[in-house]
Amino acid sequence: MSSKLTKKSKRKTGPVSVKLYSEFYQSDLIIDSPLELKMVVEEEDWDFLSSIDICTICLSDVLLMQNWDHVVNILGYVNQQPQSNKATDFSRVRNYMLAGQARRWRQLILVSDLADPHILTTFKKNAAGFQGQVKIRRTVPTHCAAINKVSVSVKQVFEKVPCPDMASQGDAKLNYFVKNVLPEILEMEQNQILIYVPSYFDYVALRNVMMKRELAFVSVTEYSRLSKVSRGRTYYFHPLFSERQRFLHNSGYQP
Repeated sequence: MSSKLTKKSKRKTGPVSVKLYSEFYQSDLIIDSPLELKMVVEEEDWDFLSSIDICTICLSDVLLMQNWDHVVNILGYVNQQPQSNKATDFSRVRNYMLAGQARRWRQLILVSDLADPHILTTFKKNAAGFQGQVKIRRTVPTHCAAINKVSVSVKQVFEKVPCPDMASQGDAKLNYFVKNVLPEILEMEQNQILIYVPSYFDYVALRNVMMKRELAFVSVTEYSRLSKVSRGRTYYFHPLFSERQRFLHNSGYQP
């Protein structure tokens, strides 16, 4: 959805009216989802993103639970040199845009309720303003922390996974789980075991391993239909969930 802000013609001063669903090239404000923008730039062009002055990504943690690749993809198109002339009045074009320095003057604002490596990396890579970067974190008092609201005392065991670098951390976690954790789970012969996987890619890798070993389990992701979820609840022995599915389920989202 694109929105165009226009002042009322009969009043010199007054409120600003909003015209919804105007053309991208005739709009001063664009409010859209990363997925919708990705579909637009793939089908048409991305020149309308060349003159973005302020790019605000709200609820970044929510977008992270959907598909963060869409956000990264769209940021790659922002402030690129236009591919064609859309009846542009070049007398109004700023010199730094003609010099290909638009991204150096753009403000990139990411708002999130949590600090995640994907969000921080995206900000560090794409926030290229000449005045630098600013990160503001809210300090939460100990008595207000969410962990204090956990009423059931559950024993937690944290294990350190050896990893030479960040690029191989996915394979390192999978190998450690398959060699050290999974044998203990199978040895216990206990039903109703929940395996909670934060990343969808890690989930797919773990699911393939369990399918290759012909283990009895039920897998549920954010892409699962409600019928499959209901059927899995009926006869599952070793459920396998992804973090995104749990998030979307709690938020009331239905695919």
